[in-house]
Amino acid sequence: MPVSTKKIVINGNDLTVEQVHAVASLNAPVEIAQSAMGRVKKGRQIVDDITNSDREVYGITTGTGANKDVRIPQELVTEFQNRILISHCIGIKPYYSEEIVRAIMLCRANTMAKGATGVQPQIVEMFVDMLNAGIHPLTPMRGSVGLSDLGPMSELSLPLIGLGEVIYKDKKMPSAKALEMAGLTPLKLAAKDGISLCNNNGLTMGHGTVIINMCQQLLDTADISYALLLEGYRGNVTPLHPGVGKVRPHIGQEIVLTRVRNLLEGSFLWDSGIQGSCQDPVSLRSAVQVNGACRDALRFAKEGIEIEINSSGDNPLVLIEENDMISNGNYHIATVVMRFEMLGIALASLANMIGNRLTRIMTPEFANLPRFLTPDPGTSCGFSTMQKTFASLYAEIRHLANPAMLDALQVANLVEDHATMGPYVLQKTEKIIRSMHYIIGMEMFVAAQAIDLIGKPKLGKGTELAYETIRSVVPALKEDRLLNANIENAAKLIESGRVLQECNI
Repeated sequence: MPVSTKKIVINGNDLTVEQVHAVASLNAPVEIAQSAMGRVKKGRQIVDDITNSDREVYGITTGTGANKDVRIPQELVTEFQNRILISHCIGIKPYYSEEIVRAIMLCRANTMAKGATGVQPQIVEMFVDMLNAGIHPLTPMRGSVGLSDLGPMSELSLPLIGLGEVIYKDKKMPSAKALEMAGLTPLKLAAKDGISLCNNNGLTMGHGTVIINMCQQLLDTADISYALLLEGYRGNVTPLHPGVGKVRPHIGQEIVLTRVRNLLEGSFLWDSGIQGSCQDPVSLRSAVQVNGACRDALRFAKEGIEIEINSSGDNPLVLIEENDMISNGNYHIATVVMRFEMLGIALASLANMIGNRLTRIMTPEFANLPRFLTPDPGTSCGFSTMQKTFASLYAEIRHLANPAMLDALQVANLVEDHATMGPYVLQKTEKIIRSMHYIIGMEMFVAAQAIDLIGKPKLGKGTELAYETIRSVVPALKEDRLLNANIENAAKLIESGRVLQECNI
């Protein structure tokens, strides 16, 4: 794994998706700003003062959930925080990747740095120390309904007190052993610490940042695969005219129009008399509109997640300026989860459009190319059977695009009667992106095949590089062969980001 040496300083206010990527994927070191630690200490003092008073505070001097009416004796306040953490370890396999766990830990440390959580300063420092040491708690993917990620976040937090298991130096081991090897000492929880560690949306925030990066790379590559297929189809370039954007200036559409024109700079498509008809099917003619809409949905999701990773969803919430602590509903992150549901629907529309393009270019009546793009139509199947592959993938994507946040049951004896299903929404969004790697990979090598069949004319400055890149992993189809390895290799190419690196656009 590549390593970034640029230090990321967190202060609770301006963490970005790109910075999370640097820590989660590139192992960039992390530091807490001194100004942030000052706020953390102030927040902690408020918690201590209120805890030592006679005031009733949810999750500190009372039970949680349906047990909110149970008063916790003063002598059990500290022990109760341990009980909260341990009792909420109800997550089930599979586990998140180390990359996503790192993103979760960073996002949670950053929100704690706002001071609105009220935890002991040592807890924020321990998250950062574990990140820098490469200690990654085993964190289950299932067990949260997205009304705070209670179960998984409890298990992610166990190692702070020397419990649970972690991955350290590529080995699974008890957290106590890993902490000792790294020179760290388990912490002792105090008032509010336990509920703060589990009652938050760190899981959704961390995973969301990883998905944003994955999706950005996917959409950048989708512009390239479309431009390449347009050349193989000998499609019309009038939909790429700058005037198209001027009369309808949606941000995403404008970005795609510019990118595709740059990719096709110098292409034979700009020569007159190339196109077979005056207007192409919608899947080619309106690609910039759909790709652009996906970018708009992604930007909306990114804006939401960046607000959330610099916010506090804690309950109870510490208000430093007012020297107070209140119950609230910030743990409900519908505003973030709804955006990812929208993103999934947008990506499903893109998958549908690509599937239609693939079918059209294999049909002589549309593309004026040999049926199924084989040099020997009739006696060879060419890419005909592969239509079933992308059709099945699209069906999966379409199913995953169904909104999940409408499916939450009432829990906690009906006290918690609404939820977002945030972790699952993000998991299915990631599954959509991973299936899209296959679909875009297939579009690229189908486009390259069509380009070969028309004699490989002069391609654009970007599409020429894209053609050479896909041909480095998928050779031209001259006779029927096993296609499964081609499909896998193309998907890996898309996922790796190499196409973007090679095209440099």
